[in-house]
Amino acid sequence: MDVDEREFFSEATLRICSSLEIEKAMSLCVQYMRQIIPLDTVFLNLYEEDSGAVRTIATATASEGKQLDRFTYLPEGARTGLEEKRRAFRNHGAHSEVLIYNHPEDDPICRPMIEDFGIPDTSLMVMPLALEQDMVGRIVFVAQGKDRYRTEHA
Repeated sequence: MDVDEREFFSEATLRICSSLEIEKAMSLCVQYMRQIIPLDTVFLNLYEEDSGAVRTIATATASEGKQLDRFTYLPEGARTGLEEKRRAFRNHGAHSEVLIYNHPEDDPICRPMIEDFGIPDTSLMVMPLALEQDMVGRIVFVAQGKDRYRTEHA
């Protein structure tokens, strides 16, 4: 489905701002966005540097949203990789970088997440969440199946 970029961001913003309950707003976004890009689930994650874990605070599908407080502990190699990405973000302002993982099981940061949530046969599109110059978390878009995302989806 072709859509005007300005219309897309306007519609997505309306849905995000529609509720103070982030999980409800996320579900409304999924309902809209899945008409345009491959999308089954969205996760809102924060990185907990002290514990070396990714904390998922909300998830949503088109039919429901849920608040969570779920920690996925990363192995040392994944923590190092995530810290390198955060450092690059701070140093180079890579705030617009959207990453596509059509085989997330091959990525040391994605693998623990898809295993923990039991979503092995998926593709991911990951957008950083920034607070000033720090990447504090990520929004993860999930589509069932491999090779579902292309650069034009980002």
